Amino acid sequence: MDGIIEENIYADSIIYEDKKHGEKPPKVPVPKDKYLICHIVFFLIGVSHFLPISFLAAANNFWLYKFKDPLDENTSAENRTTLQTYFASATLIANTVPAFIFGLFNIIGGQKFKITNRFLLTLGIELMVFTLITISATINTDNHQLYFGLVLLGYCTLTAANTVNIVASMMLFPRFPHKYMNTCLAGEGSVGILGNLLNIISISIFKDDVTNSTLLYFIIGTAILCCTWVLTFFTMKSEFFIHSIQSLPEDVNKTMPGKKQIIEVFSKIKFAVVLFAIFVTSYAATHTAVTALVVSEQTDTTWSTNYFSPVMTFFLSDVCMLAGRLMASAITIDIPEGPFLLVSVVRTLVLVPLIWLCNAQPRNHLPVLFPHDYQYGIILATFMLTSGLILNMSILVVPKKVSKEDADVAYTLIGLIINTLQALTSPIGLVIVNVL
Repeated sequence: MDGIIEENIYADSIIYEDKKHGEKPPKVPVPKDKYLICHIVFFLIGVSHFLPISFLAAANNFWLYKFKDPLDENTSAENRTTLQTYFASATLIANTVPAFIFGLFNIIGGQKFKITNRFLLTLGIELMVFTLITISATINTDNHQLYFGLVLLGYCTLTAANTVNIVASMMLFPRFPHKYMNTCLAGEGSVGILGNLLNIISISIFKDDVTNSTLLYFIIGTAILCCTWVLTFFTMKSEFFIHSIQSLPEDVNKTMPGKKQIIEVFSKIKFAVVLFAIFVTSYAATHTAVTALVVSEQTDTTWSTNYFSPVMTFFLSDVCMLAGRLMASAITIDIPEGPFLLVSVVRTLVLVPLIWLCNAQPRNHLPVLFPHDYQYGIILATFMLTSGLILNMSILVVPKKVSKEDADVAYTLIGLIINTLQALTSPIGLVIVNVL
């Protein structure tokens, strides 16, 4: 590994010219990333990008338990309450307003605050909100409507903080060697697998005790967020981190990027933008608005009641997502943009309707053409593998398209575009649930 083998690394030479003596610029030694601490921090930063929302989404059994009708003994998938049916799609819609507003903030006023301050503040807010949701897991919530509203409010707050946090993290990429960006992306890709493994272990420990298994699961998530905040705080004081941040100085007094600069940057990253649009749209139409409703072909078994959703819908999908993202990171050749876009569009038009035709319940209109668990697994695995490939391709192409000086604008613009796309596509899941 690069960080283990000792290397004589030097920073770019200080640009100056001594006309009298014709001396060469001196080489400035770069501080080393001792014990690979910054790699660990970047991995945890990637984990923190998706941990709160991912952990909450993976606790699907818990939300079904919380929003069931306590007076109705029929708990079959065909007899789900309105809150159970629409919870997953409602969270997507509730997140759109804060995502769009704080996406605009990143463009208009984000540059007024230092990257490190933005990151620590927003991650601290996420930690606080996730802690409150963890505590609420132990509270009796017979008033389903009130608890439903409070959970959605928690989602909104997490999304608002996360929107600023992710863009702040992205602005670290051009200031550090490229391998740290890959480490962060690996953290993003592994958070789902980590969360779902912990969820499955918690269920195995407590069996049918949904409350305690979810409480343990959420406590572990809270601990990971807390460790990320603390380790990042102290690592930001290290010589290597400070040197890397200063390699591309921040200007908190600079104004909002001009229209001309935004248009120029957008024209350079339009390929990435189209890939993001494909990814976001296909996701909104399937995962988790529809996939959270898919049930096993078995009934009243330990597999169908406790493990089907955590294993098939979440763990399998995240393993395949990570595999797709690693595939994209491993590709070293330049893939022609036109053919790749065409394949991505065809893949979306084929796989998305196939997921709709799996055993999602309740349904009133569309038939179930793929009732078996293995069929659902194959379709979902293929969809998530290609989703991971598309997602990482869209991220990794940005540094190749823009200069280091335009990187901050590019990543901020991408953040706003993603939030706008999510706002526009979020109702799709709700519509599809009604069409099923």
